[in-house]
Amino acid sequence: MRDGERLWFTITTRHWPISEAFSPLGGPYLSDGYIVLFDQGGTRIVADGLAFANEVRIDAAGTSLYAVETYARRIIRFRIDADGSLTHRETFAEFGLGTFPTAWPSTRKARSGSRASSAIGSSASRPMAGSTS
Repeated sequence: MRDGERLWFTITTRHWPISEAFSPLGGPYLSDGYIVLFDQGGTRIVADGLAFANEVRIDAAGTSLYAVETYARRIIRFRIDADGSLTHRETFAEFGLGTFPTAWPSTRKARSGSRASSAIGSSASRPMAGSTS
């Protein structure tokens, strides 16, 4: 996800083959994914310990970053500090058993009035490069 001069992206897992990072039926999983920031200061890990990190989005104000954790079945939110550090990690949305979010829903696909679609807003729900939404 590009944010002005910054580029944010996720690394799903450090394991190979990737199937070693999760149990396909929702059993144990590894929390070894992370979020990377590339900016004028270089490339650095800004959040670690994510359970199969899959996608990031930034809110319209540019103050919060949301990340999908597929095998934890949740979306987490961070505050973006001026230097690009991510702080104040919190759970934004949780999904029930059997639901494994893999990407942020586009605004047109999100259920109207859902917590995810209304909190982020259409200006921040633009598809990432390579996405099909």
